[in-house]
Amino acid sequence: GGAVRRVRAWNRRSMTSRPTSTALVINAGSSSLKYALFSVRKRAHDGFGGGDDELLGTCERVAKKSHATQLASGIIAEIGGQSVVTHKKTGDDSQTVSNVAGMPDHAAAFSEMIRHLTSSKSGLIRNVSDIGVVGHRVVHGADMFSKSVVIDQTVEAAIEDACKLAPLHNPANLLGIREAKDIFPCPHVAVFDTAFHSSMPPVSYTYAIPLDLAERHKIRRYGFHGTSYCYVLQQTAERLGKRSADLNTIICHLGNGTSMACVEKGVCIDTSMGLTPLEGLVMGSRCGDLDPGIFNHLTREQGLTPLQVDELLNKGSGLMGLCGDSNMESIIASADAGEANATLALNIFVQRVRKYLGSYMVRLNGHVDAIVFTAGIGQNSDRIRAMVCEGLEPLGVSLDAAKNGRKSISKGGTISTSHSYIKVMVVPTDEELAIALQSVEAAHILDKPAAAVSDSATPRKPSPFSKGTDGNPPPPSLDSTKPEAEEGGDGGEASQAVAVEAAGEGGAVVSEVTDASLHPIEGSPGVYLAASNRSMMSDSSVPEVGLMYALENQVRRLGYFRPIAYHENDRRLDLIKRVFQIEDQDSEMYGVTMRKAVYMLAHGDEDALIQEVMAKFDALHAKHDFIIVGGLNQGEMPGGAQDLNSKFADALNLPIIWSTDAASFPRPGASRVQTILEEIELVRPKGELKHLPLAGVIATEVPRERIARIRDKLTSSLEDEKIKTLAVMPVDPRIRIRTLREVANVLGASVLCGHEQLDSNHVGKMIVGTLQVSDLLHLISNRHAEEASVAPELDGLAPAEIEDCRKAFEKFDKHKNGLVNTREIPSVMRALGWDVSLNEVQMIMSENEELENESDVTFLQFMSLLSQQKGGHDPMPGGSVLVVTHVGRVDVLLSLLMASKSPDFPKIGGILLTDGSRSSLSHEVLDILAGNIMRVPVLTIPLDTFEATQRIHGLHGIAPRLLPTSSVKLRAAQELFAANVCQDFLHAIVRGKDLRHEMTSRHFLYHISQTARQHRQHIVLPEGEDARVVQAAAELLDRGLCDVTILGNIDAINGLAADHGVDVSRAQIVDPPESPDFELFVAELVKQRAKKGMTDPIARNLLTGDFTWFGVMMMHLGLCDGMVSGACHTTADTMRPALQVIKTSKGTSLVSSVMFMLLPERVFLFGDCAINVDPSSEDLCQIGISCAETAEAFEIEPRVAMLSYATGESNTGPIVDKVRKATELAREKKPNLLIEGPTQFDAAVDMEVAQQKNKGSSSNVLGRATVCVFPDLNSGNNTYKAVQQAARCIAVGPIMQGLRLPVNDLSRGCTVNDIVNTVIITCNQAISAKLSPPKE
Repeated sequence: GGAVRRVRAWNRRSMTSRPTSTALVINAGSSSLKYALFSVRKRAHDGFGGGDDELLGTCERVAKKSHATQLASGIIAEIGGQSVVTHKKTGDDSQTVSNVAGMPDHAAAFSEMIRHLTSSKSGLIRNVSDIGVVGHRVVHGADMFSKSVVIDQTVEAAIEDACKLAPLHNPANLLGIREAKDIFPCPHVAVFDTAFHSSMPPVSYTYAIPLDLAERHKIRRYGFHGTSYCYVLQQTAERLGKRSADLNTIICHLGNGTSMACVEKGVCIDTSMGLTPLEGLVMGSRCGDLDPGIFNHLTREQGLTPLQVDELLNKGSGLMGLCGDSNMESIIASADAGEANATLALNIFVQRVRKYLGSYMVRLNGHVDAIVFTAGIGQNSDRIRAMVCEGLEPLGVSLDAAKNGRKSISKGGTISTSHSYIKVMVVPTDEELAIALQSVEAAHILDKPAAAVSDSATPRKPSPFSKGTDGNPPPPSLDSTKPEAEEGGDGGEASQAVAVEAAGEGGAVVSEVTDASLHPIEGSPGVYLAASNRSMMSDSSVPEVGLMYALENQVRRLGYFRPIAYHENDRRLDLIKRVFQIEDQDSEMYGVTMRKAVYMLAHGDEDALIQEVMAKFDALHAKHDFIIVGGLNQGEMPGGAQDLNSKFADALNLPIIWSTDAASFPRPGASRVQTILEEIELVRPKGELKHLPLAGVIATEVPRERIARIRDKLTSSLEDEKIKTLAVMPVDPRIRIRTLREVANVLGASVLCGHEQLDSNHVGKMIVGTLQVSDLLHLISNRHAEEASVAPELDGLAPAEIEDCRKAFEKFDKHKNGLVNTREIPSVMRALGWDVSLNEVQMIMSENEELENESDVTFLQFMSLLSQQKGGHDPMPGGSVLVVTHVGRVDVLLSLLMASKSPDFPKIGGILLTDGSRSSLSHEVLDILAGNIMRVPVLTIPLDTFEATQRIHGLHGIAPRLLPTSSVKLRAAQELFAANVCQDFLHAIVRGKDLRHEMTSRHFLYHISQTARQHRQHIVLPEGEDARVVQAAAELLDRGLCDVTILGNIDAINGLAADHGVDVSRAQIVDPPESPDFELFVAELVKQRAKKGMTDPIARNLLTGDFTWFGVMMMHLGLCDGMVSGACHTTADTMRPALQVIKTSKGTSLVSSVMFMLLPERVFLFGDCAINVDPSSEDLCQIGISCAETAEAFEIEPRVAMLSYATGESNTGPIVDKVRKATELAREKKPNLLIEGPTQFDAAVDMEVAQQKNKGSSSNVLGRATVCVFPDLNSGNNTYKAVQQAARCIAVGPIMQGLRLPVNDLSRGCTVNDIVNTVIITCNQAISAKLSPPKE
């Protein structure tokens, strides 16, 4: 009743309160016109995770911002003859079908379409001015378009130029564009079928024909169905609760036109169609893959003309040619009836799909997240899906026959079994919807602020949240109708949500409403953040840490405060202070200690307590622009924390933000959303404090596969209460891990060796080592194997518990087929001691996409439901083994250290020696530990084994902690918050604050890491037999930053990995002399350097003697994107192969280097510090320009200071004059570049010094320089090392500039972290090079 009315009211308000537009989709054929009309509006949760929007796929980014509803569709066929017009209004079961004689051309067809769209009976618009954007399907964009674009004369010319590549389609598409532009006075957008595939690498799109011929005639593989793939990929990611950039998928678009696409990390890397749609799979009337010799054979033997052969292969082949039928449903029926040709056609069709499927699985190295079926056959034929997946269990594909056979599966869902390594899914496509969304995005229709109409018809000033800048209102909204009052309720609330009024002939105009729930945050000196912590599976500090990361690069003076600290060394306070390097004293950052607060409350001094907290907060606020207040969490305060939180927030005049993990621990019988809402109702301020706003809610620990659904439901439920859903954050295993350092801290253990591994070793299991050594090793190995095979639904349960559940389940399995009817589930649960109603079970099932429409469930599905009721999770998920043994068991200690050297033995996370200390071990054993090359941490504790294990078991009741040294967890918290936070919330915070204009080092590293992760590149490391390189490669792979090829002896590399306890199994390890590409590389190197005297023996010697040459050849031939070397090579050895083979980029005459100097508060670029010893004025000019371009590529505003020993005109001399001339040359070449010189270093970076030395003149550079160019190598190299040591900053580089492809050098004293950072920089350079237009 009431809940339903509230949702309906919200739906009505959401339609009118958010910008809305109308999109018309046109697909013009040579004799037909298809169209569809959509209403498109901004989503309520627009802005979640906006920090990564530019990294999302096109459809994913658009779907995240906008929602479209189809209003009508139609087709006008047989233009030029007796035309048939079909028009259907969405939601109306009937459709209008009419025959129109004498429709001579497309102009007449457009008139007919407009007549239907505007008719009083079935029309939806008043006139053509109501259309906000027209999206045109264009089949071929050649190699000129990688995304949808607004059509102008240049785009029209490019589409016309591509007509020779698609003579059957593009001319008709272009005709439709020109006719529509004459009719509709709005932006027109071209959406290209080929755009999705533009990311394919050369190895995928290049035909093996002469390259000059291919380039001249644009002969390459382009691929088609791209709009469908883009939409299906976005839908797949949403259904899996992931970003497309995190997915490897194989999409099977099986319809009358069939194709497949191989997608790696959200980017297409291969597809089955080629220059034309003729290549690839067998289709309805197209042949698919064919020997080109058949073409000539038919012209010679059959006497056919080339045009006739083309007609035959396109319209008379494929399924039609094989069996005389192109309808798959009837072909299957004929095959089942024993018709031989139909059986052959069916098997050929399936076999071709399986051939490409196997090829793409190999292309993805077996790392496939999902195989997706879409389009007419893919969505509707369970027979085809079953035949394609038959027998693929050894490859990780296990199809669930029951799910696959469901009629409802055509609407989408997962059809693989729960234990299938690769998910198999059906995802419906909707190309018209995708075109509508992409058109709105390309034209920025919804980004333009709407105008409001008041009683006096005076336009309202645009909202400060509007992204548009031109002030023009969008086209009139189809949803601009005044919402009616709810039955039995007050209609005023809905009416006040939006001002709508008739505007004469122009109709209704919708105002944009500022989000009232964010008003308390704007102008506030801080926010008061409090949290629940139900699940004990993650640290409640995660939202605090995420918010600090999000704001530290925007708010100049950001602070942290706790009203009550546990004690003087409060853990949460210490975490924030150390991670974010806050300079305030501990005593300034909290009000009172817990002990003092309890004492004051017990003596009735609550007012005095609040006054003391206020005084401390005011003192801290005087030093900061914004303060995040870490309030009391549930359970932290005797007698309850929430009432005290409300009183503190009221006294400090701060809005409250509530962070809840209730989604991970729903109340028995309740849905996750319902549990969250119940908790919010309990904690929101009441009584005399009810005026205090609960400004927002952050939901954490939400199951990843349900995050979109829960976010939408939570957002809609809270909007009525004027509470903002600020973030909905999924479960992240990285947060839930428990590190060995946490275990050591809780136990108070001493560390004998392996200090550096305490934060990276994640402890998931404990084994007490009381057995004989052989039995203990056997136990560890067997336990590992058992846990690796257990189903995730049963993870963390004892065998006895599983058996009890299975017996109860089987008792109600009436048909003995492994299924229990949904209505029987409450009975099964009651048999296990859980009193749950059918309604409660159905509510939980509705949140699970795989279960919501099921009438029966399997045992594993039942266990999943049961775990949701119990809220149970494995308390120490994943991780390695902690072995606990007595200090006297030296045999166990040494045997485990030796076993750890084997790559086949389970990883030992740590060894805990009980009942002793360092002095309990002999000098010989301590010497062995000191040389522990395995770096297995060994700890001691004076407690006996029993008490030690009891304390470890006690960790199950304590949430895994974020520590200042927990780099993996901190990085996860940062990424998790940034990807899911509402950007409007952050904008509200920073509005009016003193903003930071410099990029901090932490933000810089995060930004480049995210960019690398989302646009994954392939980097080669030629120094594979250096332990630091192997460790760096493992970290890069673990963090998902790039793909890695390591060059060197394979056994030596694997040995180094085992010695250092790292995993490089996901890397491609290549021993160059044994590589199958070796001969190709020799021949290519000889070819490239033939004029310089390169011969076959010299090339072989270079490629076998110095693997840097092999890495450079990989880059040259497009097998990788960048190279990092120099850990054990000189700069000259690293750069020589690159300069000789890769050469410089166009427009660049000089290769130079730059160092990224990452100071805590700023990032500088120093150049040149590695290459040019004594550059001339011309060289310095080029170095300055190159450094500026590098800065800009990394989103650092280039302010270039050309350094010397004098500032301005104060001195002359050879060096000063050289720098002065270089500065003048740079200004001539780049008039818009901010550059000053000559200047001294202090005047370049310190504003006070700059003002003293530059009196009487202003400068946009001095005091604010981001790029410092040194006059020679001596000064540059010494300065960067001096700054690195004196300031203890991170120096990344030298990074090379001017090469055609990125190759970067390392210092021979580099650390693992240096290598990782340099590789990340290299990835970003490769990405930037691909996105940037070529230089003239």
